Amino acid sequence: MTRQMRQKEVKMKIGVLTVYNVSNFGSFLQAYALKRWLEKRGHEVYHIKVKTDREVQRGFYKYPATRRSLTHPVEEFQKYRFGKVKYRYFMEALGEFREIQRAEAGKLDGILIGSDELWNISEKEFQDPAYFGAGLPHSGVYGISVGRAGEKNFEEMPEYREYIRNLEFLTVRDRHTQELVQKITGKNPPMVCDPTFLTGPGILTKPCMDPYLSKHRYLLLYTYNFTIQNWTRDYVIRYAREKNLKLVSVGFYFSWCDYNVNCGPLEFSDVIRQAQCMVTTTFHGSVMGVMNHKKLLAVPFSQKVGDLLRKLGMEDAVMETQMSYPEFRDRLDTFVPDYAESDRRIERMGRESAEILDTYLEQLETEKDRYPEKGWTNE
Repeated sequence: MTRQMRQKEVKMKIGVLTVYNVSNFGSFLQAYALKRWLEKRGHEVYHIKVKTDREVQRGFYKYPATRRSLTHPVEEFQKYRFGKVKYRYFMEALGEFREIQRAEAGKLDGILIGSDELWNISEKEFQDPAYFGAGLPHSGVYGISVGRAGEKNFEEMPEYREYIRNLEFLTVRDRHTQELVQKITGKNPPMVCDPTFLTGPGILTKPCMDPYLSKHRYLLLYTYNFTIQNWTRDYVIRYAREKNLKLVSVGFYFSWCDYNVNCGPLEFSDVIRQAQCMVTTTFHGSVMGVMNHKKLLAVPFSQKVGDLLRKLGMEDAVMETQMSYPEFRDRLDTFVPDYAESDRRIERMGRESAEILDTYLEQLETEKDRYPEKGWTNE
């Protein structure tokens, strides 16, 4: 009996603990991709709710949002309206997930924590011990990232170091996280790919029917309000005008863009596909740009973006420091990515990561069958 046949006969209830219900395309897509990959192997997948419904909603829109609402009321109200529409799109997409409360985690056969930036304890929202497996039975960690958190953050909160040491299955997504975990545990955790690379773009894509996109040639910008620098904003505006392109933002409202696309997370990839070129500051913007073979420049907000593109052989797509506008223009004009090579690397990364995750799931299923008294249940 082959390994693949054995997997089809096995059916465990696997919980996933990650940030899947926030105002972020990448967070949704990595969660959705991991869910689809696990389901393909015959498992039932449940996403563990951490945020209340009210907290989820306020992550998309609230008004007045900030003090800036008093000085720029029109612009901030437009953001508010944009966020309300985006919330509706995401709530519809979240119907793809089976959600359970944290208190129900004991009914599961195992829990996967990750991927995404769940260990960025420099941010209060990621200081929940559950993200480190505390209090959760039969948990392992897939493709975790500490984001912008550093060794000093973990020294100041030593309890998180102990949580990490107690984990038996731990894999990371980027070199910074790998080095930090090695310092904490003395072990070198495997580096695995983002779950979106496990599935490929087909599963993650639905058509975006926004008529503006089909009528115009455009430069696509994917960034958050707090990650774009002034020089990047000025350069993309200038480049779009020189090339007679519309400047389009997806997922976030910017008054200085020609158009702001609002869509569900599974339409995000198609918005990228239709663009002439793309500039992003984000990890998953880079992921989906590469997967769609798009002419791409990344101005990384965090180290993991540059790490990813270098790993894919796309060093020339990375701009980690400010350059002159002519350099920016020439880079975007002349950079021709070798997507045949990046596809080969993605395929290899996906295959190797799947083998690591398969091995863990097999061990988990063996433990469940061998030691039912430990509390595993299939109720």
